Amino acid sequence: MGSSFNWKINQELPDSYADTTTYYQARVLYENKGYAGEVEDFEIHGSGTLRVVLETPNGGDEWVGTQVIRWKNYLPDRNTTVDSTILYYSVDSGSTWSILYDSKGSETSYVWNLSEFYYSDQYRIKVVIGSGSETAEDTSNADFSAAYWKMLEIDNPGTRGGHSMVYDSSRKKVVMFGGDDSYGSPMDETWEWDENGWIKITPVDNEGDGQPSARKSAAMAYDSDKQVCILFGGSTGNNETWTWDGSEWKEYFPVTIPTGRSQHKMAYDENRQKLVMFGDQGKPKTWELEWSGAVCNWDDVELGVNEGVDSPQSREGFAMAYHAGRQTVMIYGGDNCNYDANVWEWNGTAWSQTGLDNTNGKNGSSMVYHPARGSLISFGGKLGSEGFSDSTWEWNDGWKLIDTIGPHYRMGPGLVYVTHLSVILLYGGGGGGQSDETWIFGR
Repeated sequence: MGSSFNWKINQELPDSYADTTTYYQARVLYENKGYAGEVEDFEIHGSGTLRVVLETPNGGDEWVGTQVIRWKNYLPDRNTTVDSTILYYSVDSGSTWSILYDSKGSETSYVWNLSEFYYSDQYRIKVVIGSGSETAEDTSNADFSAAYWKMLEIDNPGTRGGHSMVYDSSRKKVVMFGGDDSYGSPMDETWEWDENGWIKITPVDNEGDGQPSARKSAAMAYDSDKQVCILFGGSTGNNETWTWDGSEWKEYFPVTIPTGRSQHKMAYDENRQKLVMFGDQGKPKTWELEWSGAVCNWDDVELGVNEGVDSPQSREGFAMAYHAGRQTVMIYGGDNCNYDANVWEWNGTAWSQTGLDNTNGKNGSSMVYHPARGSLISFGGKLGSEGFSDSTWEWNDGWKLIDTIGPHYRMGPGLVYVTHLSVILLYGGGGGGQSDETWIFGR
């Protein structure tokens, strides 16, 4: 019987053991005679160097809220201790790094509150441990996304509030018209945005009917069936109906036309292929735009309804969006209605309330449907005597506050969902001065 045995560690033990220092005991077992020999610890050495392995996040993750960063420390021998741990984060795939956490301890996890960070889909984490003069580090293998809001550092159209903004899904462009500048002067500019930035459009005029006059607080929605943006009313727009096809504004003259208005809202019901309009003070009626070929006509669809009881009472400064999951048009908040906290929905034949939530009604908030989340996202507005809001809320059979930092408080920002990029785009807004910021909500 031999008195020695060669043990090839990296084949007989898990991989992690072969790369580190592990302490074992071994004894000899003689057949039918039991154990023999002294029992003492011995060391199995791996690379003989200090190592750290980042476990999470390691690429491809989608992190929001509070998450835990985890890593493992591997020591060259039992006498080595970790005396420093530094965590870094990058929002640009590792081109630049900022310190997230700096400790003199040997922790192997860190609780990260992402509500204090802005959105990026190029986050990476790096962990650096130290023992005396020796250090080791490891980095996320690939990018991951985290947080919610991010301000885009791009050239902007300039300060404005009361503008109209929609997403043209056929051309993959955000379209913005009008609004007023920081001096309160209405504008007649047409702008478009895509992933390359903002560009001011000079419309052609093949019809010879010009374009909408300078105005603020007009309503605009995108008709995906006709593949045009439709604009109605506004501060100087009376009861004009215009379409934008990406190059030219065209005015229509329906036989039946609602009275002139501003601070009303429109949304396109994708299921019924109807454009729905509601609001302005003293105007609680619901209107839908009907098309017959190239001819359009406005239809009062609430004749005989006890308006303000069986339907929302008149209001301005409310938020309105089409909820694709429920296949209804929904409104929330507004002035001249005691800051109504109800969410109302229109199914094509009647209005109904979804019930009061434990939130205050807001005036001047903006709202859009987020298809990936299956919910409505609302931002900004004014909470009555409580002042302006910089909160982001989500509605899914009830309002829930999203714990995040983002744009500063404002009323009436443009807010649209950009389908081909899977982000919400926010631009401008008023309240304490007009804004010229472009933000994306990336979750």
